[in-house]
Amino acid sequence: MISLDEFYKEIDAWKEDAIANRYDLAFLKIYIKYEVFLSELLMLYALGQKSPKGFKPKRRLCFKNEEHIRKVFSLGRRYVDFLGLINKQKVYSLLFSTRTDPFTCIFEDSVYPIELGKMKYLRNYIAHESREAKELYVSKVLKPSGVSLFEEPNDFLQRVKYKIRKSYYSYWISILEETILVLIDPSEYIK
Repeated sequence: MISLDEFYKEIDAWKEDAIANRYDLAFLKIYIKYEVFLSELLMLYALGQKSPKGFKPKRRLCFKNEEHIRKVFSLGRRYVDFLGLINKQKVYSLLFSTRTDPFTCIFEDSVYPIELGKMKYLRNYIAHESREAKELYVSKVLKPSGVSLFEEPNDFLQRVKYKIRKSYYSYWISILEETILVLIDPSEYIK
């Protein structure tokens, strides 16, 4: 499993590149590390193991091993999109008791799902640059952020988010950090 230290090392490794106007590449690399961490954390929890901070949600379903989990959630595909399952199908509510479900703290919050969704659209556009990814980036990220003309991701990430006085890059990286900390130790949110 990717450790929390590895996630922070990724952020630190890209600080200089971000400062050197490589915000888009820095964001992409950090976001991918975040996706991997979330997928592995879901797998860890589904197997009944503890987080790096010692948290262990109460499971509703028990799995034998990783292969068993992958077979259940692959839906006939080779790759299991755990982040997609977490976001769209609310699979976490099937896996964990509501009283101990750390994913509810994040994905039923009033801010995190919106911002994480925007990050996913941005990530897809940076990674693919397809027409569809660009349209979604414009309609789901730029327009809701008050940007009327097309702006490349590198420029957008340097733009200051008005209400919080941080660049989108800094704001979104802080959200990734916050959500990971809540997911590995949600004790103050789950009572």
